[in-house]
Amino acid sequence: MDIFLLLHMYHNFFFFYFIFFFFLIPCSFIKKSKDELKNEMNDEIAQYDKHYPYLEEIRKKLVDKLANLKEQYVQAYDSIEKEANNNS
Repeated sequence: MDIFLLLHMYHNFFFFYFIFFFFLIPCSFIKKSKDELKNEMNDEIAQYDKHYPYLEEIRKKLVDKLANLKEQYVQAYDSIEKEANNNS
């Protein structure tokens, strides 16, 4: 027998084994219908939307604080640079 034919046969066997045990068997345990999964997903999205305004407010506050810190850093850097130039 040709070695490539044997390799092909083994490859097909192990590929089937992999698909059967790692995909088909776990899928057989899913009992929920597509509609139930869709409803659960919609519920999760609704929960996210309910909390989204609060998260958006927190994000805006964080961006404002970071902008203020950046401005303070730039001002401090400029004053240090001016002081260094005056002392030179």
